[in-house]
Amino acid sequence: MLDDFITQTLAHIDDFAELKVSLVALYWLEQKHMASASVTMDELANHPALRNGLGSTPNLTLEYALRKAIARGTLLATSSASNEDVKQAKLFANNAPSRELIEAIKQQPSVVGENIVPENAVPDKKSTLLMLIVGEIERLEMIEVYGITPDEDTMVEEWLARGYTQEEIISAVRAALRTPRHSSAAPRGLRQCEAQVKARLPRNPSLYYEMIVTKSKPLREEFIAFRELSGRLPTGREFNQIRAAVGLYGVNATAQLMRRVVSKDGVDVDALIPILAEQQDAELSLARRSLQPDVELREIIQLYETTFGLPATSSIVDDVRALLRETSDINMWRAAFAYAIQQNKRNWPYVRAIVRNPTPDLLIPAPVNETAKAAFVLYRQRVDKVGKLDVSVARQINEVAQTVTNIVAWERAIDAAANANALNWNYIKAVLTRPIDENSPAEENKHGKRKTASQASRSSKPGSRSGKSGGSYRRPQVESTDEERAADEERARALRAEMAERKRQPSP
Repeated sequence: MLDDFITQTLAHIDDFAELKVSLVALYWLEQKHMASASVTMDELANHPALRNGLGSTPNLTLEYALRKAIARGTLLATSSASNEDVKQAKLFANNAPSRELIEAIKQQPSVVGENIVPENAVPDKKSTLLMLIVGEIERLEMIEVYGITPDEDTMVEEWLARGYTQEEIISAVRAALRTPRHSSAAPRGLRQCEAQVKARLPRNPSLYYEMIVTKSKPLREEFIAFRELSGRLPTGREFNQIRAAVGLYGVNATAQLMRRVVSKDGVDVDALIPILAEQQDAELSLARRSLQPDVELREIIQLYETTFGLPATSSIVDDVRALLRETSDINMWRAAFAYAIQQNKRNWPYVRAIVRNPTPDLLIPAPVNETAKAAFVLYRQRVDKVGKLDVSVARQINEVAQTVTNIVAWERAIDAAANANALNWNYIKAVLTRPIDENSPAEENKHGKRKTASQASRSSKPGSRSGKSGGSYRRPQVESTDEERAADEERARALRAEMAERKRQPSP
């Protein structure tokens, strides 16, 4: 693989990322010691040469380089890299066994939803051939409709598996039905053409033809396992299904799973690929969970490089990995690096000491403005006797401080909470965030609830239970408009004039 790449392709590559990815992919495929071995993008992404050698965005660069390698023909994919996501494709070396295997994979019907094939799906090779055969039989036998039976469908699939091309099969059908039939004879069908098709060897014999029909090539491991489990050799359809499963999921996984779907009582190779896909999803899920510490380690190393401007040495990486077993909270690591920046202590021992012995307020966010800064101090002095500030409370103080910027309002809210014997953040927040009418200040009872106007007037009346003994009653003030005040003054002048007129009149 690598020799052909160096002699034929290397001189035409001018992209450094494509060169790296191509070399690593071909090397990895060679290590699997199988001509039709495959590799995935996830496998390549975990290789140190690509994980650490493709810049700051290795995954994006890897995907871009793989697409270029596929377009150049260095690698082959089970799906079109231009139409589908290359992340999900199996990648092969561009050789004859891999091309045959990809062709077998493409012949498998795509399952969508509940085994439903989309209406706009492209017909496969067998369906196209069956339509041509039906047309030829109807024309040569001079009948209106010819229906393909299930046995004939299986027979055509067997011919294709042996390597017969569409032209060879159509030519054999024409040769078999070339002689006109007698008018009283029944129409001939595809079964009468079978001998004519098999009379010639296929122009390009398939691996199935050489391995199963003529036995000119030795059986592979997966087909030996099939023979031992079922007691017979596979048919053409079963052969292609097993090859597709091997190409997608490997020999070992396919051979092990065949024990569940192949036996002397029955063979269900159609279930092979769906079960393998489900099994691979479960294994990948477990693998992602096991790789989670590596993800955290990479993030911490990036924090180190961002904070100190230097790459982490191998001893520092080992130190970080050991500390991760003690402190796996990534937020604590972020806060430690941020605190080191605030204190202008840009060295690893300082950060390590913070991670091992974090202070209680390490995770507390910084105040967003001067109001929040003063509110932090007020809260520590008057609310929390220990002087602590909870992380969630600090975040909420920052949120409220962006809308309530007057520190006097914060002091009044804390005073109100203290007078109501409810000195806690929930009460203080409720006082700060509830709407207040500035023209009529609200009165509060001992439970910290606002009194209504009627409650306030009743509590201030003489003789009321909540008012003081002997206190005066004060009617609530009512604001009048200019028109109302002018009308009142006019009525007062008229009343004074009337009173003066009465005094001037003599008494009887």
